[in-house]
Amino acid sequence: MESDNPNHYKKSIETWDAIISQLSPGEVVGYMKGCVAKHLFRFGEKGGRDIDKCLMDMKKSLKYIEKCIEYLEKIKSKGFDINNQNESGVTNLIVKPKGKHE
Repeated sequence: MESDNPNHYKKSIETWDAIISQLSPGEVVGYMKGCVAKHLFRFGEKGGRDIDKCLMDMKKSLKYIEKCIEYLEKIKSKGFDINNQNESGVTNLIVKPKGKHE
């Protein structure tokens, strides 16, 4: 089975950490959700229906779910919360409660 962390992913900074550093909290959540969906939607399509390829797609989805949970817990500890407004778009998804400062 192909490695979960092949050499081409081993850099001084994880790619997702570099991407996240350039995004707002709402954009980060949208990015993570998109990555989860990407791996779920291509389940069994990239590399064929080989069981190892299918397992790899599911494991990649799980990694992004775990990364998103970790991120949400981190921003919650800093006082951020999910915005209950009915505005569309992920950039309006997460807000910092009034009176809270980093």
